[in-house]
Amino acid sequence: MKVVIMAGGRGTRISSIARDIPKPMIKIDEKPVLEHEIECLREQGFTELIITVGHLGNVIMDYFGDGSGISPITRKPFGVHITYFVEEILWEMQVHYFK
Repeated sequence: MKVVIMAGGRGTRISSIARDIPKPMIKIDEKPVLEHEIECLREQGFTELIITVGHLGNVIMDYFGDGSGISPITRKPFGVHITYFVEEILWEMQVHYFK
């Protein structure tokens, strides 16, 4: 079964904390929030992930790759297969456009 993780927002409400990284990459207990999510999904048997990325999405893609690599934090394999959907038009712009 595939899981879609939406990680493409700009994160304007937390910009005072993290301007140079996307919101899902903010660290909690020394690991990005997204890594915690991926571990939880893997433990529940979800190994096929689609991650939507937008603003600073390259940070997410560089960190996780295709999911076959090893976490630079824990040194354990991610143990999933990740494909990415790159949002060409950010959600905030879409909402404004369709109003």
